[in-house]
Amino acid sequence: MRLLPRILFFSFISLASLPSLARFSTPAEIMQQVQERGVNSVVAEINAEYKKDKIIQNIATGDKQWLQVAFKLSPNIHPEFSRQIINALSVALIENPVEVLSLTKAHRTLSFTDICNMPPTIKGLSQQRSFAKKIINSLRAAEQSNRGKNQYNIEACIWEFERVFSYM
Repeated sequence: MRLLPRILFFSFISLASLPSLARFSTPAEIMQQVQERGVNSVVAEINAEYKKDKIIQNIATGDKQWLQVAFKLSPNIHPEFSRQIINALSVALIENPVEVLSLTKAHRTLSFTDICNMPPTIKGLSQQRSFAKKIINSLRAAEQSNRGKNQYNIEACIWEFERVFSYM
């Protein structure tokens, strides 16, 4: 009978130590898991649990907390997920260009040319033109409201999109 309690004990311990008990529904939970277990472990679990698409969608909204998660998760050993984060940050420029560019400058893990770029997921000339126009308008509005702050970065990003837009 001593075997049964041991089996139950070790089963409980192994279940309690599984990282899958951690949920990835809020930015705070993700940041906590990154601190506890490291970026690569968290990204591997996000991929295993098929939470990647939901997280990428949240980053693309431009929400300040999700943008911070993006910069925390971007330097990892999973290149596909990193590319998706960069693409989501490019889309987030429409909603929150100032925050995206200031976090890019602060974290220095990604370059402005990475983010100020047309995501490859946007196909078709009309969609690309529409996307570039939205980005340029958003960046110009940010430029007007944030004189001095991030001015150079905003102008560099506008220039990058106008350069792409002129070839279309």
